[in-house]
Amino acid sequence: MIAITACAAALAVVTVGLLLRSEYEKKHFVTDQYEIESPKLPDGATFRCVFLSDLHDNVYGTDNEPLVAAIRAFKPDAVLIGGDMMVSKGRGDLDISLNLLRQLTARYPVYYGNGNHENRMNRDVQQKNASDSLKALEGARKLGCRTFLFSGSQAEYGIHREAMTEDTPLNPVSEYGKAKVDFGRQAMEAVSRWRQEGYDCHGDSCTERASDHFRYIHARIFSIYGPGDHPWSLVESCLKTFPAGGYLSLGECTQMWNFLYLDDLLEALTALWLSGAEGIFNVAGERGETRPLRDYVRLMYEACGCHGCYSYGRRPQNAEGPANLIPDVKKLMEATDWRQEIPFQEGIRRLIQSKNI
Repeated sequence: MIAITACAAALAVVTVGLLLRSEYEKKHFVTDQYEIESPKLPDGATFRCVFLSDLHDNVYGTDNEPLVAAIRAFKPDAVLIGGDMMVSKGRGDLDISLNLLRQLTARYPVYYGNGNHENRMNRDVQQKNASDSLKALEGARKLGCRTFLFSGSQAEYGIHREAMTEDTPLNPVSEYGKAKVDFGRQAMEAVSRWRQEGYDCHGDSCTERASDHFRYIHARIFSIYGPGDHPWSLVESCLKTFPAGGYLSLGECTQMWNFLYLDDLLEALTALWLSGAEGIFNVAGERGETRPLRDYVRLMYEACGCHGCYSYGRRPQNAEGPANLIPDVKKLMEATDWRQEIPFQEGIRRLIQSKNI
């Protein structure tokens, strides 16, 4: 979303605002006007500000020239940025965002707040997450816990074009993925060390003390949808836009993808917990749920009564090409009695019903 707003005193006339909507990387923006009254400014004073967020590496025209021109015409006193100007998946390219920021900072004061995509690329933030998780692991052991289940991520694998098993080489692109990998490695090393320290050895034989047995489960969770999903996710964007008769501009959506409903995720994690299994497990939809992303879009469009419209190819691909999501959950299914219960069509039906669409 891109919004240009103006604030004024309680008794002052507030200046026109400009809203540049980018519903899932829309390529055309429209303008709306907003008037906001505020007692924090002197009577008669005005403050014109532009608010930008969720561009997700989108480019309007050449080097965002139409966008910059619209901002310049508004003559703002400052530019506020709410984050998610870039995309942390794929190559995590910062060039588009940095180019726009250079143009803006040359003319206006710019105040930038990170969104979740920036935080995923922020090394300090992600390293702190990993460090705090290690403290939680150590704390769990000291409290006498016997099992620690960690929510890993598909981001640990990086970009692959073939099926991802737990043995697939890890090549994370984002700092988020790197932190997950780093924590998993350190956690397994710690658990192995604790076990070695917890053996009673007599002569040539060693016996593990039951009190020192600590089980570590690393669940690499793939693409989840359901209640509580981010409002900017593909599923939420479709279910918001189509029933309202709106337009959704998408990328090519030719990559293979896999969705898993939230309830099935919880059942899978519970099954891992109860099974006695340990180690690394992919948690995702079964093989039959992996399909081209366009198929998922079509199913949501049909579930919404074919209202609204959408188009493909409006957003450039990553340099590496589309990031496929082809998880292999054979290990999970062999270690537990878990089976996927909610196919995508049923999950979407439940979401539509919960939203009273």
